[in-house]
Order: sequence, then C-alpha cells, then structure tokens
Amino acid sequence: MSLTLIIGSKNYSSWSLRPWMLLRHLKLEFDERVLTLDTPEFHEQIGKFNPARRAPQTPELVSNVRRIDEMWADCRRHFGRDGPWLFGEYSIADAMYAPVALRFNTYGAELSPASREYVNTALADPALVEWLRAAEAESHRVESIDAVG
Repeated sequence: MSLTLIIGSKNYSSWSLRPWMLLRHLKLEFDERVLTLDTPEFHEQIGKFNPARRAPQTPELVSNVRRIDEMWADCRRHFGRDGPWLFGEYSIADAMYAPVALRFNTYGAELSPASREYVNTALADPALVEWLRAAEAESHRVESIDAVG
C-alpha cells in the first residue's frame, strides 16, 4: 500500500504536521504532496481531497490553554514514568499535540512545569526539527498570514 500525505504547507499548516509526525515516528514510508496555500491551484486541488476545501484550522482559543495544560500535566503524572512523552513513550497523542506545543511556544503560553517540560521535549524531537527546517526552506509566503498587525 502506498501512502500519500497532502500537505498545505510546512510553514503554515499545523494540521499537516500531525499525521506527518506520526508517520515519521512509525517509520512508515509515504509520499508528500504539497498544495501551496492561498493560491488558485490550492483552491482548485484541495476539493479533490477534502470537500470542506480546507487544510489548516483556526488556532485554539486562549481559553483552552488551561484545559490542555491540565490534561498534559495529568497524563505526565499518571503515565509518564516510562519516558518524556504524554504517555511515557511516543504515541499518536504526541503527534496530535505537536502543533499545539508549537503554538504554545510561539505565543508564550503560561504552562505548569510538567507541561512546559513536555513542550520542550516536543520541540527537541528530531522529526519536528526536520519539519521546521523544511518549513523555513519553503519559499512561498502567504502575506495575509505573515502580516503583523
């Protein structure tokens, strides 16, 4: 079976990061297909893969930070004795929360020590570092997202 992952952009699409991280950690071979965000080609092609015609979602509301922080700290407290990830060893939960860890780091979210340690673990993960380097190398920019204002 051949896997193809459709990526909106490594620089902008945190939703693409989740399955990418999991596939890398599971050491599954897959092809990447990048649909450059906010272009006519993107809008034309994305409907073939997702009828909602979307690749990234809006960011978590700030009010969810505490709830996620409590969940992470609870997971680490109850299941983290076998490693630095939410349930000790790396799992799908860590792939799902990698974009959240990035956002919390970017926006300087106030986190408990256990959750801050988890974010640091996620940021040091070789697969995530690989994704971030590829994101930095992308030349396409979306002005409406990059605009500071």
